[in-house]
Amino acid sequence: MKPLQLLLSLLLAKSVIVACAPERGAMTGDPALSELENVEWTLIELDGAAAASGSGGAPTLTFSSKEHRAQGFAGCNRFFGGYQLNGNQLHVEPLATTRMACPEGISETALIKALEETASWRIDGRKLELLDARSIALSRWTATAIESGARP
Repeated sequence: MKPLQLLLSLLLAKSVIVACAPERGAMTGDPALSELENVEWTLIELDGAAAASGSGGAPTLTFSSKEHRAQGFAGCNRFFGGYQLNGNQLHVEPLATTRMACPEGISETALIKALEETASWRIDGRKLELLDARSIALSRWTATAIESGARP
């Protein structure tokens, strides 16, 4: 094979490999998760009712193992605060939120309250349940992305 043909073949192969690689933040690995942290969760149910998306999309939640901070999007505003994790026990500290003017019909208060009342968590496949002190599900989430470098 001529050197130019070899070079072109190698460049084409590299392009195919790069194009087929998962996007940064895309779900990779086994479809079942066991980790709470370093995963972006999207709300699917709150207090037993299907979650509604806000003007900016569906509410999301991430627990960052590096900073021990919970953060996310509540439907209009962003929220953030600390948390403590001990096995399946989870305590979310009082959350701060941005104060954007939100369209009528978007109530973020129930979501923030549910997060702050969380006492434990459990994962089944790619679904996360945040539970109160009586082990009743306050909210249910689905995994949508894994932080780069985190274990799936």
